[in-house]
Amino acid sequence: PTKNLTLGADRYELHANVRHHGSSIESGHYTTVIQTAGQYVEADDESIRSYDWCSNQGCSSAYLLIYT
Repeated sequence: PTKNLTLGADRYELHANVRHHGSSIESGHYTTVIQTAGQYVEADDESIRSYDWCSNQGCSSAYLLIYT
């Protein structure tokens, strides 16, 4: 996904994505990657850690993208 999205005159920036880990929607685990203070972090239950967007498959494994 692109980090910036333009629709007509409106410009949006990617701020988060929800990722699904597992073989089907009925099973697996969800995590989220959030942009905060100019960097990305991954929230996984109770742990939060730095996240390098594309080197950690954030570019290809998104389940839900959140633009604002």
